[in-house]
Amino acid sequence: MEASVTTGKRNESGQALIEIAVLLPLLCIFALGIVDVSRAVYDAEVIKNLSGEGSNLASRGTTLPNTVTAVTSDSDINITSYGCVVVSAVTCTLNTEGQCTNAYVITGQAISSACNGNTSRVGCYPVSQTCTAAATVPSQVQTVLSTVPGYTVYATEVFFDYSSVTDLGNFLKTNNWLPTHLYSAAYY
Repeated sequence: MEASVTTGKRNESGQALIEIAVLLPLLCIFALGIVDVSRAVYDAEVIKNLSGEGSNLASRGTTLPNTVTAVTSDSDINITSYGCVVVSAVTCTLNTEGQCTNAYVITGQAISSACNGNTSRVGCYPVSQTCTAAATVPSQVQTVLSTVPGYTVYATEVFFDYSSVTDLGNFLKTNNWLPTHLYSAAYY
C-alpha cells in the first residue's frame, strides 16, 4: 500500500479579505487627512500671493479701494465671505529738517468687508475706514521709511477663515494641527 503524502498547505483564501477590511479604513483616514492638509497649504499660498499682488498694485499707483477690489476679485478662494483684505499706506512723519522722526503713520486705508473679528496688525482697522493713526510695521519697513524721506510703503493684509471639508479636518483643527485663521501681509 502507498502512503498518502500531505503537502502542508493551509486554506488562506480569506486572509486577503481580512487584510483589506483592516487596512481600508486606515487608508481612507490617511487620504482624508491629506485632502484637508493640502487645502490648508493651498489656501495659505493663495493668500500669500494675494497680499503680494495687492501691495504691488498699490505701489504702482492703483487707488487703495481699487486695489482691494482687484485682490478680492482675483481670488480662487471666497475672500468676500470668509475673509477680508486691508490695504494701508504707511509713511514716516518728518521733522522740520525733512528727516524721519521714527513715527510711522497710516495715511490711507481701504478694507474689503468686515473682517470677521480680525483686526489689522498694521493699525487702525476696525477703528474707522478713514484713519490717520500710528502704524505698526516690521523693522525692515521702518529702515526703508527712515532712510528715504517722504517714501510711502503699501501694506496689504489678507485674512481668511479656513474651513475643513472632512470631519477629520475638523478634528485636526480642534487639536490645533490645522489652522482656523490664515493671515498674510506684504509690504511694497
